[in-house]
Amino acid sequence: MAMHIDSAADPAPRELRWIIAVAVALSMGCSDSLSDPMGVVLAQETGATPDIGESVPRLVDVWIGEGGVSGDVAVSAWQRSWTLPTAEGRLLRSESYIQVAEILATRLEDDDVSQLLGRIESTLQVVGAWTVGASPSSLVERVGMARESVERSHVLLEAGERRSSLVATFEAADYLLEMAPAQVATRLLGAAERGARRFPSTESYTEQTLVRVERLIDVAREAMRDADYTRAIRGSYYASLLLGIEISN
Repeated sequence: MAMHIDSAADPAPRELRWIIAVAVALSMGCSDSLSDPMGVVLAQETGATPDIGESVPRLVDVWIGEGGVSGDVAVSAWQRSWTLPTAEGRLLRSESYIQVAEILATRLEDDDVSQLLGRIESTLQVVGAWTVGASPSSLVERVGMARESVERSHVLLEAGERRSSLVATFEAADYLLEMAPAQVATRLLGAAERGARRFPSTESYTEQTLVRVERLIDVAREAMRDADYTRAIRGSYYASLLLGIEISN
């Protein structure tokens, strides 16, 4: 049976309540009535969320595809950035874009960059239609920023600025990836783990609460290892809720 949160009593930001609605819908096996497989109907909502994953080019995949290694400092920083709060993660990723683009600009042709942009634009066509009206404003904002980055990338590419175009391309992709289940789960789990380290003793919380928090975090970690992002989101969210952590969008 799905867990229920009373929205009137829940102090967490609206997007987190929306994320749990996604998780509940997924755990119930709901699917979108549209033919496109990216859609997932939200429980008690009228909007939909795209299951963004392989449709959007990830910096690490592009890098490895062009002969790079996953242990590279810039790529490792990009991967670690998803565990951080949104603003901090974006700042760290922006540094990775510059370092990776400097090298990839010499390995990729303009047509390669255009293909990456095409994948992002195809995703935007689907996502954009679903983030109108009922979706949280933070999602609408992300779609808007992704569009702006795509447009900037096209302009830069036409001007012969392949490196800067790649930076804008990775930026656009990551605005969309911020909504992907894997990245949402990673961000929420990171927040829960930081919160648990910050309040490790019963001086701040009861022993019962701390035990529940640790169990929920363990559940979320196990779910991440199994790529069960719905379960990871729920475990991380409720652990944060018990600790009174306000997670930014």
